[in-house]
Amino acid sequence: MTSSTCPYPFNRNSPFEPAAEFTRLRLEEPVTQVILPSGEPGWVVSRYQDVATVLEDSRFGRADLMKPDAPTYSGVQPPPVVAASMAAMDPPEHSRVRSMVNREFTARRVELMRPVIQRYADQIVADMASRTPPADLSEQLSFDLPVKVISELLGVPPVDRDKFGRWSRTAAQLDRDPGEILAAAQALYEYMNGLVADKRKNLGADLLSALIAQHGEDHMTDVELVIMGLTMLLTGYATTSVVLTSCLATLLAIPARWEELQKNPSLVADAAEEALRLNPPGNGGMMRITRQEVELGGVVIPRGVIVMAALDSANRDPARFPAPDSYDPRRSENAHLSFGRGIHYCLGAALARAEIQIAVETLLRRLPTLRLAVRPEDLEFNAHSLEGGVRSLPVTW
Repeated sequence: MTSSTCPYPFNRNSPFEPAAEFTRLRLEEPVTQVILPSGEPGWVVSRYQDVATVLEDSRFGRADLMKPDAPTYSGVQPPPVVAASMAAMDPPEHSRVRSMVNREFTARRVELMRPVIQRYADQIVADMASRTPPADLSEQLSFDLPVKVISELLGVPPVDRDKFGRWSRTAAQLDRDPGEILAAAQALYEYMNGLVADKRKNLGADLLSALIAQHGEDHMTDVELVIMGLTMLLTGYATTSVVLTSCLATLLAIPARWEELQKNPSLVADAAEEALRLNPPGNGGMMRITRQEVELGGVVIPRGVIVMAALDSANRDPARFPAPDSYDPRRSENAHLSFGRGIHYCLGAALARAEIQIAVETLLRRLPTLRLAVRPEDLEFNAHSLEGGVRSLPVTW
């Protein structure tokens, strides 16, 4: 099978390992043509430096992917909510909106969220510990915690958070009926529209209220606020849920890793970064479209085609990481690309890191005998989700 007829994403045999094909591609064809799930041709970039270039270079854009005649990854055009989000913008529109959000979604706001995250983590783990094992960490912690945190951040009333979470999960699952996905997306849009209207009348201490309260010539319109709220919800829930489950699976798959953290809890932050490097979010990588003809890695990529920046391959590039397939929480330098790079670097990366660290620390403290309830090789990669990750994470204690 030649690279030009190879279907993408490549099959992977384990949720802990990227597709074996990437090892060959990094050596022989670091920029290669493939067939996307839509049946259209696309390009895959597998080396760290080339992936970083795709993510940073303005010749690889996002906005053109939203045009009606643009090539698609799956054969389905992005819904209007996605097409209007900051993640789908290029400068100057992206620069304007991101600047306004950055003024309010600061490191200080994330730090102020830490006690809130800890309170929710304690409640969730205490509830789980009160029941007879086994339990599914993906369902009971990785799903529940991010929904509660992002709802708190946006000022979603507690009474609405369960349905908010259900809609978010449905909208992110590719194996759902298209009608269900559309209905969930519509419900989220209508809810967020109402929430913005309510907060214009009664400002709170939440992020959405802070964005509404911005003054001056440049401010966010109601539509921009709704789209921003939905973007933060879907990325704050979907991405964080996946990376939290993947990190916990990586740490629990080999008991010695969990035991080391029990003895050295100061390693939790670095262990989480290493787990993020080994298992980044995304099923296929981050997607861009060429805005002009580009030469990359000695290959000419035509204008107007989809390019997949394969994060799981880049994060294991031996040219960038010594012993790249080994778990090493003591790496002196760990510049992984799991949250992206450049102008589209994940807006909620700091919040996701805080949630992961607090979740791990809470489990170590409250469930010291925590372990997998199945063999690591029996865990299943979620190939039907935009974010990938482990489908479920059964544990006991």
